[in-house]
Amino acid sequence: MEHWDEATGVGLRSCYLAAREAANIMVPQGSGLIVNISSAGSIFKFFTGAYCVAKAGCDRMAAVCAGELKQRNVAFISLWPGPVQTENAEANVEALKEKLGVDPAKWESVEYSGLVIVALMKDKNVLEKAGKTMWAVDLADEFNITDVNGKRHVSPRALKNMMPSWLGAFIPNFIKVSWSRVLASIHTYY
Repeated sequence: MEHWDEATGVGLRSCYLAAREAANIMVPQGSGLIVNISSAGSIFKFFTGAYCVAKAGCDRMAAVCAGELKQRNVAFISLWPGPVQTENAEANVEALKEKLGVDPAKWESVEYSGLVIVALMKDKNVLEKAGKTMWAVDLADEFNITDVNGKRHVSPRALKNMMPSWLGAFIPNFIKVSWSRVLASIHTYY
């Protein structure tokens, strides 16, 4: 129950309370942007079941609330960062390389999602994105954002990521698989 309470009682509940307070300010002023920081864990198995359920709740909250808030010129979006160079990841670089074969040095900086959110705030067409769940890296591509560490990250939807490395080297980063294909690939059919 501890994982469940932490993920839903703290994580998901905090997103709801923060969104409610933000909406109480933004609706009367007639504009605003609310962003839930979620995760691909809402559709892929990451960490624990409770984590995945909480992240799915964040995504669904943005989708449902956006319908009401958009009418009042307030956009509500759910944002998926990629793997992030947190303090915990930096403290465990060797273990991550050894056990999982990943290198946190290639991950997004902790500032990357913030750069994306600032660009969303400046976007005159942000209401068109209301209710959507979007990868930070896809929005960074749209807004031409480079991470603070100078890197241009590649979308998990990039076709090159789904090919053998020798073939992927010839495919440009901007060729991406549609969301419907991604979702179809993980859906369990009966």
